[in-house]
Amino acid sequence: MNYITQINIFYSIVIDDNRLTAFHVSMYFGLFQLWNKNRFENPLSISRKEVMIMSKIGSTHTYYKILSELHSWGYIEYVPEKNPLKNSQVFIKVLKNKQSQEVYPNFKRMKSERVKKQNTLIHTIKTSIHKVLKKTTDKEPKTVVVQKEKIQFKSPTEQDLKAFFVKAQSNETEALNFFNHYTSNGWLVGGKSPMHDWQASARKWISNGNSSNYTIKPSISPKQNQNKNYDEPL
Repeated sequence: MNYITQINIFYSIVIDDNRLTAFHVSMYFGLFQLWNKNRFENPLSISRKEVMIMSKIGSTHTYYKILSELHSWGYIEYVPEKNPLKNSQVFIKVLKNKQSQEVYPNFKRMKSERVKKQNTLIHTIKTSIHKVLKKTTDKEPKTVVVQKEKIQFKSPTEQDLKAFFVKAQSNETEALNFFNHYTSNGWLVGGKSPMHDWQASARKWISNGNSSNYTIKPSISPKQNQNKNYDEPL
């Protein structure tokens, strides 16, 4: 078969056949190139992924649509394979002249019932693809919930507290009492809940006058009691 002659005849047919679009031409040349690589052997075993790449067709729906139309119009004969592990087959017609739109002779020997089954299978494939595409389109976009980042608590230093208490019109002694109290209990509010905002706790401390409640009072040792002169008036 003459490669150049086949291409020229196809181009002349494309001009007169208004049904053909750029997708059909691209698909035909993709199949023709594979046919050429396989030394124009019929039938041609094809891989959907490979044909889509060579035809520059990115949609599976478009792939099956164009393939079935080229089959219906007599340019090729598509024989789908039910086994997913095997490739489908395509017979490509050898064009002889501008008017040759007959099916390849090998196709004429195929039984009419087999042709019906093939057409039914193609229709089923197209219907399934349409359902999948429609289901994908109808799906509502999921709402993305942005979680707020938790701020890790950082305990203040003595200097931080002294500066804060003085600024709040308190004193450094109150600041040290606050620092010692919460440092000893692990910075827990009420002895239970972890502290999140030390400034808020400090303001509450100052407003409630908590220094008297948490200041450790010095105790009198028994020895000091023994040296006390009880003759002195109170």
